[in-house]
Amino acid sequence: ILEIALASLKDVPQTDASYIPEPDQWRSNVSSCLWDDVVLHLHGPVSINRIIPFVDHASQKANVKVDLLASDDFKGKSTLDIIDDHGKVLTTGTQAVSGSHFGIDFNIPHTIKSWSPESPILYRLKLSVYDRKGRLTDQRIMPFGLKNFNVRNKEFFLNGKPFILKGTTVAWHRWMRTEEGRELGYDTGWFAQNIIQRIKSLGGNYLRFHLGVPPERFLDLCDRYGLMVQYEWSFFHGMPASKESLLEQYRNWLDLAMRHPSVSLIHPYNETGGDELKAFWATLDDLLVKYPPLVLADRD
Repeated sequence: ILEIALASLKDVPQTDASYIPEPDQWRSNVSSCLWDDVVLHLHGPVSINRIIPFVDHASQKANVKVDLLASDDFKGKSTLDIIDDHGKVLTTGTQAVSGSHFGIDFNIPHTIKSWSPESPILYRLKLSVYDRKGRLTDQRIMPFGLKNFNVRNKEFFLNGKPFILKGTTVAWHRWMRTEEGRELGYDTGWFAQNIIQRIKSLGGNYLRFHLGVPPERFLDLCDRYGLMVQYEWSFFHGMPASKESLLEQYRNWLDLAMRHPSVSLIHPYNETGGDELKAFWATLDDLLVKYPPLVLADRD
């Protein structure tokens, strides 16, 4: 039995980034829910804590930054494979490991094609970590899509070409207010048919998950079917969180985004100003240097 106890809202200090601002307590109904799947990941004495791919689209090279939950004297080796949907390994990188932080470089061969909504070509990134005796201590597999999304002269570019976002918004957490919403909202097949494929059939290439991150399997659908995602922080109407709390929770939020090539626009706050906004940017200034270049949405 796995039992998860959630703190009541009255026991969460307002300086915690998990505290739901008062307007959002009735708008989005996330204050009493655990809304994503719970996944148990089994590993050895050393585990992989985070994987951040840095891809140089122009030179077709990549570096994957890895953090381990390991002691500073840990020594071993790591391998990284990019695998296609037939199970074929397309490229490999290896790296000796000493301590809890390292990076793996690898070249991107011409056989790896770019991801886009028109051509959502998806691969798997498999990272394996071994101890000094060659025993596997942890392994992670995540989606990998080769994509370069940026802004030049107030225009979006995807993989070097001008790109217009066309799509709609889903306030997924608000569905959870009703019994029907809860029943359909968690149905992956229903979501794929009635949201993802419907947007695609109407010529759309973009989906905004408003007021929070949905279950991660819906981001998996956007990866697979080809929808650019606007990825938003959960609470939008002011948040007096401390920098310490924001550093911890924004980092987890951004780490999840790095697992999905569909995630394109990062939306860290909205309808927020003054000292609270200064705290947000002080946090982001510290965090963003540890991630590849991201496109941030400033306000709604």
